[in-house]
Amino acid sequence: MASSVSSPYGKPVGNNPSPNPNQNVCKAFIKVYTCPSDQSPPPVVTASSGTASNFYERTTVSRSNYLFNAGSTNDYNAAYGTIAVASQGAFGNDGAANIATMTDGTSNTVAIGESKQQHTSNDYGPYWGAGTHTSVHGHTNGSSYLPNYPYGNCPGSTTKKCQYAWGFGSYHTGVTNFLMCDGAVRVIRDSVDYTSFKAAMTPNNGEVAQLTD
Repeated sequence: MASSVSSPYGKPVGNNPSPNPNQNVCKAFIKVYTCPSDQSPPPVVTASSGTASNFYERTTVSRSNYLFNAGSTNDYNAAYGTIAVASQGAFGNDGAANIATMTDGTSNTVAIGESKQQHTSNDYGPYWGAGTHTSVHGHTNGSSYLPNYPYGNCPGSTTKKCQYAWGFGSYHTGVTNFLMCDGAVRVIRDSVDYTSFKAAMTPNNGEVAQLTD
């Protein structure tokens, strides 16, 4: 009989995952977390035994279409306050910027952006209701994280391209929608240069994002 090990949160991990009380919440379809241009309702995903992400809790969780701006960091990185300002986004692990610290301006800093439900692995998020690996971090560390960048093949296809985990993007032709920290929604083109895109992610790095809608 296969054994399981209890995590610090009382959720069994390993190859014998058991239901937990959050499943009914995590698998629910919340329309506001889903873009009409993508699958609606989105897929409900369960981690399979042996996947690289199996050490995170992900049993019957619903995909979503939005990621927080985590700058050049993701869920592997250290706490927000220990990250260099050039790598910080508006949000991070165990911390975030606030209005007073956004010296680049709230209108020049991304808060949240769209992300396709499907990436280069069926394991990858976004997931709206589970704080699991790849669920909420929007990553911008390099030009391969530009909106809709064709990083690799989509699962089950030899021709269709998908983004890697943490990537922003959408099914809107040539553009992706982003919510700025001042509450405005801006359209950023897939053709944006990386320097301008990264400048829109850092709240306090002395940059002004040169974006054209």
